[in-house]
Amino acid sequence: GKFHTYAFTDSDGAPKWDVEFAWGKGGKADHGSHLSRPAIVGDRVFVRPRVLDLQTGEVRPELIPEGKCGTYACTDHALFYRGNPGAKFAMWSSADSQYSQWERLRPDCWLSSIPAGGMLLSPEGGGGCSCGSWMETSIGFIPTVRVSDP
Repeated sequence: GKFHTYAFTDSDGAPKWDVEFAWGKGGKADHGSHLSRPAIVGDRVFVRPRVLDLQTGEVRPELIPEGKCGTYACTDHALFYRGNPGAKFAMWSSADSQYSQWERLRPDCWLSSIPAGGMLLSPEGGGGCSCGSWMETSIGFIPTVRVSDP
């Protein structure tokens, strides 16, 4: 399968650009790779596994690592989502493409982890799920050192 992503002008709704590309995992609909929804942050459009330029639709060179079902929460500097392997809670840095995962933590199937005010709040999202052995807990993260904008 493929994603079809479209942009329209804000003045009259005329088509501005359209892009199509394969779903993650080689175009296979594998328990969630086809469920990614576009997210706009600044001048970028995130549609896992691709990053697009908001103005032109050009596919940027960054690749978001594959993930499982569920959607992502975005900030100016990172995406938080259910990563791979094993649907662990993952963070991908949109600034330098660094990828981190937390063992046995699992965000909900839909948008549940909230990055706001320099913190990341993630309520328990694995209760009742049969796809892993999750630590059923809510958790909050705060930075040890606040990263300043470049």
